[in-house]
Amino acid sequence: MSENTEPVIEERKVPSLSYKRIIILMAASSVLGAFLSFVLISADFGFGVLVGGALSLVNFYWLRK
Repeated sequence: MSENTEPVIEERKVPSLSYKRIIILMAASSVLGAFLSFVLISADFGFGVLVGGALSLVNFYWLRK
């Protein structure tokens, strides 16, 4: 065993292009899902999908910081 008792923490840097792509895909899928829900199911359900998508974007920004 070694004398070093500090935990090894590896930091991985994610390229900013990946974050942009994730945000774009999340926003696009939220808007598309809300639109399809509005047309195919009901306005309330479509609004709920849109609010859920917005909350997921806020959560993504919050976890990133």
